[in-house]
Amino acid sequence: MDANFFILNALIPFTTALAGSAGGKALSPIFTVFDNWFYVTFGSESDLKAKKRKLQVEKQTIAYEAELEKEQNIGKLKQEIVSEVQRIDPEKLVIPDKQYVATIMESVEHYLGVDDVRLMFSKLLASSVNGDFTEYVHPAIVDAVKQLTAKDAELIRLLYLSAGFVLRSDVRFISNDIRTHMSIGVEGLEVGGYIIRRNEECDTFNLVAGEDLLSKLECLDNNFEGPISILKRLGIIEIFSNNKLQLSFINTTEHIKAAKKMVEKNEAYQKYFNELKKDFNNVEALIKMDIIEFTAFGKQLANLLYSNEKNSGLVLSVDQNNMVPTIIRAKD
Repeated sequence: MDANFFILNALIPFTTALAGSAGGKALSPIFTVFDNWFYVTFGSESDLKAKKRKLQVEKQTIAYEAELEKEQNIGKLKQEIVSEVQRIDPEKLVIPDKQYVATIMESVEHYLGVDDVRLMFSKLLASSVNGDFTEYVHPAIVDAVKQLTAKDAELIRLLYLSAGFVLRSDVRFISNDIRTHMSIGVEGLEVGGYIIRRNEECDTFNLVAGEDLLSKLECLDNNFEGPISILKRLGIIEIFSNNKLQLSFINTTEHIKAAKKMVEKNEAYQKYFNELKKDFNNVEALIKMDIIEFTAFGKQLANLLYSNEKNSGLVLSVDQNNMVPTIIRAKD
């Protein structure tokens, strides 16, 4: 089935579009369930066409255009669902949990026009037919997605593709000539904070790689403070700082050393440091590190949303000879 079919044929049932296509027999029971819930949620093709005709006759232009937009967004939703389902190994396909699908469909109608949230719902519906993730599907996941923005989803994806954790740095500068060790700054410039994450281009990622770790990390400006706060409140991530900087599957000390070096190499950091040295003597940078990682609930959500990603990286294998975990990339 060509997923693009639904952009111009939003009201055609999945199973009708599926008829005669390759793999249609295996997918038919799954899309029959989806068709039933699309009918319950949005009505039949004839119902929607009759509603549009009525609005045209009554010259309710605004309502008619809203109905057209709704129809287009239903088509986009169907397109997204089919695209995600087609990426699942046919041997792993299962009939979705009815309560889970019902919970999604009760919500999705209100978010049809919100592209990022609609796409997340599409991914949840697709994950419900993947046997690898049936243990993760739960109505609470749907409630969490309804509260996410595009920026929140961006942070979840970033974490997912970085083995489920990143380092966050906060930087302040002091002059050792000032006894109080109060922070110093440059007027008109922001110190900024940074996120240090795994480089997506790595085929594998040795988590205790020492100096070589520098080639596997990248330093990003921290534009996620809002999402970090929201995801923590929703129980999707947790933050460890100070004496709690520890993860069971990595050499945390090595990571912190490498992360600090990445910050020190950052162009904006160096520019700020050099400006300070024009006005102060004995300038020192104090770089504080936090670890941000998924909670168990966050891992479930991330798996459901991003398991089809080309470079997915939550899966860990351990070499029993030296207990060095390595992230395994998902198959293309």
